[in-house]
Amino acid sequence: GTMREALRKARPEGPVNLADLIAQSVETTLERVSPAAVIVPTHSGATARSIARFRPPVWITAVSSLESTCQRLQFSSGVFPVWEADHPDDWSGFARKWMEGHGVEGNLVVLTEGPSAKHPRANNRMEIIDLSRK
Repeated sequence: GTMREALRKARPEGPVNLADLIAQSVETTLERVSPAAVIVPTHSGATARSIARFRPPVWITAVSSLESTCQRLQFSSGVFPVWEADHPDDWSGFARKWMEGHGVEGNLVVLTEGPSAKHPRANNRMEIIDLSRK
């Protein structure tokens, strides 16, 4: 089953939260492209856990400035928690460095991002980063 079907079963009526909508967008993207990783800057870990529910074929790198969130995410299958004191300004550079450091090969990375302490008025978004471009 797809994430869409899982969401319908879990919440047949009522609003869907933003983490679930982002997860559904990531699932749809993964049906069409094969990124090397999914990077999820996160405060609570909710979006990373939502994406992990449909067991994507790539690691979900959950980047958090909270050690407690990283500790909780260690119990989420397919999620690789990364503690960073401050979220990087350049996610392309972060993705490239993380992939090189962990022996992950590929040119595409999916990034999901929402409001943060640094950018509290930011919109929720998903971005496909092409690392083949310098």
